[in-house]
Amino acid sequence: MQFLSDRKDADNDIIDPGSIFRLLTSDQSGSNASGAQTLLVGASTINLLARTYLFELFARITRAAGTTSHTTSLQFGGTAVVSTIDYIASVSNPTGNVLGAASEIVGTATSALAVTAANIVATEDIRLWARGILRITTAGTFIPQFNYSAAPGGAPTIKRGAFITMRPQGANTVTAVN
Repeated sequence: MQFLSDRKDADNDIIDPGSIFRLLTSDQSGSNASGAQTLLVGASTINLLARTYLFELFARITRAAGTTSHTTSLQFGGTAVVSTIDYIASVSNPTGNVLGAASEIVGTATSALAVTAANIVATEDIRLWARGILRITTAGTFIPQFNYSAAPGGAPTIKRGAFITMRPQGANTVTAVN
């Protein structure tokens, strides 16, 4: 674990004290399965203290095969006890890398939240952006995840550039910071 005063980037610039940042630096393969899968392979486990955090998450998940009908959900796993989470997920799901309309949905739990409608297209290209706040009452791990309602028939690729950033706002009961 790094101490807040020791947190520096590669250029020795001090990072926002207490901030957490995870970035996927290369494409990662997922599984053709319906269970929970990590969005940030290799950098997935985030250790959180009992605090209130603002968070922002971006991920792009593509597939090039499979036409089994499925939805895609966002969820958060780990051992940290989350007393509340409130976020908005904005999702675009066109066929291939083209412009696509975004849909939004509000999440209020760490359990799976369907962020796409049923899809049978083999060239799925999900762009997911989520922003919100969560309160951790017991420190532990926090893992951003996605899952399919059914194995789609082809393995997904989580594209490089997926990230999460989390900024502590104070105690897990904070309502204002001056």
